[in-house]
Amino acid sequence: AIFTSLISSLNSEPSAAEFNCLTDVVLFEGNFQKFIELTEKHHDISILYNRFLEEAFINMQDKATVLSTLDATERYLHLKQQIPDIENLIQLNHIASYLSITSIQLSRIRKEDILK
Repeated sequence: AIFTSLISSLNSEPSAAEFNCLTDVVLFEGNFQKFIELTEKHHDISILYNRFLEEAFINMQDKATVLSTLDATERYLHLKQQIPDIENLIQLNHIASYLSITSIQLSRIRKEDILK
């Protein structure tokens, strides 16, 4: 995955966004402008960049759709479908925040899910 504020990167401005890794990761840092220059010189890198943009757009659209059309329980179940062991990977308060619900709501949803 690539983590960046695309607007900030394209405009060569600092980002107000802050990214925190909630699990162990291998991190590579690079210069976005140099990457763009590589896309202009190498077709295969340009294709990679286009696929990244497509994937990022799909993920953003999916999250917006999920948040706007599903209730809290459905959002939780959707997330569990995508990442079945998420509760073993990150803290519950982070899951609740991602789902735009409170930790108490998440606790109740999980309790109902376990009882089923």
